[in-house]
Amino acid sequence: MDTMSFYFSTSRALYKVNRAKSDVPVLLDTTGLGAPSALSMSIEGYLLAGFTCGSIAIYHNDYTSPITVWANACRHPVVQIKWSTMYNNELMRGGVNVKIGGRYLNRLCEFFVIDSADGFHIWNLQKNMDTPMRTMQFSQKHESL
Repeated sequence: MDTMSFYFSTSRALYKVNRAKSDVPVLLDTTGLGAPSALSMSIEGYLLAGFTCGSIAIYHNDYTSPITVWANACRHPVVQIKWSTMYNNELMRGGVNVKIGGRYLNRLCEFFVIDSADGFHIWNLQKNMDTPMRTMQFSQKHESL
């Protein structure tokens, strides 16, 4: 993980700062997207960004434009977005996730999104690149209940 770089958003824009190069924030391209509303950074240098228009984008540390965008992926604004943390039985000891090199691992193929209507969207890019693998409302009961 690059500890010299970080991202932040305002109500209108998304920025990246690479302190190794400059303390001046660099504006990231969000053309055609709403305001950034949720961010999640992976240890591999990928930023997952959710927007008020319901769109989702993935950025990489090396670029100022998104490497992919799912326009209007959610019907409602994104309020929370998070990369999946990889839990591997070999990494688990006594039910506690073990850090590798001082870091938890991320599964870059899987992430979770919550929208403003309490929709919970599970994305797995290995199974489907275009839509969530599963979408449910928090008001729904699990089939086992």
